[in-house]
Amino acid sequence: MKNGRGGIEEINKAIQVLIASQRKTDEQLRKTDEQLRKTDEQLRKTDEQLRKTDKQVAKLNRDIGRFFNGWGEFVESLVAPAIPKIFAPLGFRIDDILRRHEARRNSRIVMEVDIIANGVWNGGSPVTIAVSVKSHLATGDVRDHVVALRKFFKFYPQYAGRTLLGAVAGIRLDKDVSAFSRRQGLHLIGSSGDAVELVNSKGF
Repeated sequence: MKNGRGGIEEINKAIQVLIASQRKTDEQLRKTDEQLRKTDEQLRKTDEQLRKTDKQVAKLNRDIGRFFNGWGEFVESLVAPAIPKIFAPLGFRIDDILRRHEARRNSRIVMEVDIIANGVWNGGSPVTIAVSVKSHLATGDVRDHVVALRKFFKFYPQYAGRTLLGAVAGIRLDKDVSAFSRRQGLHLIGSSGDAVELVNSKGF
């Protein structure tokens, strides 16, 4: 009987150990579940914050785009009406001016020129002046305009038969722009007080 009672006691002790171990496991699982719940909540908050940040970045990009578009239009509004006056001393009579003239193929914009001025030179020769306008004009902008002018008649065939001249304009000019634009055969229009003027007219 003693051995029997001893065996029962051992079994009871083992059961109690198992019960205690199960309680610890249950407590660990409860804590793990709680931690996972907190992690899920944190991830949800993080996702929400990221969505808010994405919206803020998108709004900022739209605001920046509107600002630069507005500033670009402002610079163009200074340059465009001044073109007849500033080119007149060179023998040009400008008859019409187009701003942001787009060329499209299959409803897609393939080329856009900031300003296109049409007129005559020396009283009779039809001429078109394609002007690229930047608030801050760098040599890279001049180079880009030279490349674009090579494709001008391809995308604007309505101007075929006219003499094409190129010009670049900017309110702020990099120091090498004047010499570089002259070497590329482009007229340069820059700011002068409250107005704009030809910067490199000599030699044309």
